[in-house]
Amino acid sequence: MRPTTRRAFLGTGAFAALALAGCGGGSSDTASSERPTRIVSVYPTTVDALYDFGADPIGVYDVGVENVSPRYRGTWQKAAKIGEGGELDLAKIAALGPDLIVAADYEWNTNYRARLGKIARTVVVPWSDWR
Repeated sequence: MRPTTRRAFLGTGAFAALALAGCGGGSSDTASSERPTRIVSVYPTTVDALYDFGADPIGVYDVGVENVSPRYRGTWQKAAKIGEGGELDLAKIAALGPDLIVAADYEWNTNYRARLGKIARTVVVPWSDWR
């Protein structure tokens, strides 16, 4: 049996986030019957996981292109950069008009959770207790 990696765990969480958001679940009270198309990812690993599942985020956290998987660099470079250095640009995120924000429960993401939830449905996938 292969050990579970953080990326696999987050990938499962990101997939669940897309599924929940598409069927009216998630952390928002707003139900939706459509799969989200305007996704913002505010944590580096959730970006890769979303790409792995075929999502194309319109906004991504800037970890520097050298830290992005080579197979996703072109797509990543086209997405708006919504933060770096542990900070998020909430005005830029809101201006993108997302219908879903995907975050991880990593400390600096959770500090923004309530504010992100006012912009769009926000799903926080587990990170701190991934095993």
